[in-house]
Amino acid sequence: MKHNLSKILLSIALISSLSLGIVSIANAEESVVLDASLSSKTTQKLKDRIEKIVEEKKDQIKGIISNLDSTKQGFIGEVQRISEEAITIRTSKSTKIIPITDQIEIIKDGKEIDLSDIAVDNWLVVMGIIENDNFTPLRILVSAESLRPRPSYITLGSISDIKRNQLTILPRSTEGEVNITINSKTYYEDLQGEEIDGTDISEDTQALIIAFEDDGEKIAARIRILTVLDAQ
Repeated sequence: MKHNLSKILLSIALISSLSLGIVSIANAEESVVLDASLSSKTTQKLKDRIEKIVEEKKDQIKGIISNLDSTKQGFIGEVQRISEEAITIRTSKSTKIIPITDQIEIIKDGKEIDLSDIAVDNWLVVMGIIENDNFTPLRILVSAESLRPRPSYITLGSISDIKRNQLTILPRSTEGEVNITINSKTYYEDLQGEEIDGTDISEDTQALIIAFEDDGEKIAARIRILTVLDAQ
């Protein structure tokens, strides 16, 4: 009797253990299914959010991509020919034809002007972009004066003569006396680099002259006195 009772109890224990195992497996499977469902929902929400952001920023993204496809460019040249459709200019390397469009802004002396205000021999600074190997001008700066870099002239010597618009210097080299044009833009400075008046210099004064050449004329940009002035 006791033996049969033991068998019955053992059977009940096995059945209970098996039932708990089945329940545990079922719960685990349900949890996996639930996690997969949540993961799928999260992924879909993230995808929907990205698509919404892309749609909201579509124009901005297009602008960025457009900028990547275009390159800014500019060049300087002298006007050779003008028509309603284009301006021909000569740069230091070649001749370029600038197409005229409604997009172009033409500026001279800080003010916007018309195409008809540009003259042959004017100098232009042309700025624009290149897209698909085609140059599109956007802004033109106009100058009546040459924008070509002017050769510089630097000399050190003794001032031998001074006139209202000109001084003569005897360089320490053997090239002989050189006439230098002076004007209202000429800057004068003492030995320490402080600004002085042009009337402070005199003959026999040692000076360093920095000038530029224009049509054979040497025009002083800066004159530094290399001796101590009497007032100092």
